[in-house]
Amino acid sequence: MYNRIQVTSLLRHATLIVYHWFRGDIPLSSKTLLPLFTEVGITWDGLVNYDHPHVGLQRVLDVLYVREQGETTWAPHYGHSIALDRLELKGTVAIVGKGPDLDKLSRDTLSEFDAVICINQSIHRVEQLKTRPPVYSIQSDMRIKGMCRPSHGKLIVSLLAAHCYRKFDEKYVFRLNDLDVDRLCTAAFAVELARKAGAERFKMFAFDAVTRNNCEYARCLGEQPADTRDWHRHKAMIEKAARDVTIDWVLL
Repeated sequence: MYNRIQVTSLLRHATLIVYHWFRGDIPLSSKTLLPLFTEVGITWDGLVNYDHPHVGLQRVLDVLYVREQGETTWAPHYGHSIALDRLELKGTVAIVGKGPDLDKLSRDTLSEFDAVICINQSIHRVEQLKTRPPVYSIQSDMRIKGMCRPSHGKLIVSLLAAHCYRKFDEKYVFRLNDLDVDRLCTAAFAVELARKAGAERFKMFAFDAVTRNNCEYARCLGEQPADTRDWHRHKAMIEKAARDVTIDWVLL
């Protein structure tokens, strides 16, 4: 049985094929048309999978969707975005996780920094504080869909999750494969991207799994993590991404 997202994705899939065929963007023959419906899979979260070595069909899918280079999963187009090379940071950047210390954060604590980057849903707590520095939300994981949209700040989002924010223009889109970071750790992506954008120092808040060996989420998030088995590796991943930039783990 297909879920609602898969049904919607199948209808979109058929519409895209017809639209681009009429525009002349894609050549359709019996060798490509039938496999587009019989061999292409729609995942539970609306992504498109095709892992057969049919180059012609992959080229068609590259017109209809977007994907990471060399991957066999495609995502819908994500609309307008800001060029990633326009992301410019300086000075000390605060990166805010989702641990219990998130409940203790105050406006004064974050006001001294040049920018604040919030991991996933922590953006909603930080925006409530109405901090002075510019605020960014970052999401690499497709599974949480469109739950990290800022009210006032900008979004940094991975290619496969970007379509969840199609109507949100204030976003930077990054490709996972362009960064030397383990996909298990969004905070490592945040540090890598911020370092490349000019950040000179990092202060890490609400990473209680690292600072207190506490893998719970903050109460303000209203949920708890389903799987924390790899969290013991996150500190090493994040510090590797920082390279020669100083990184401090802050306790509140």
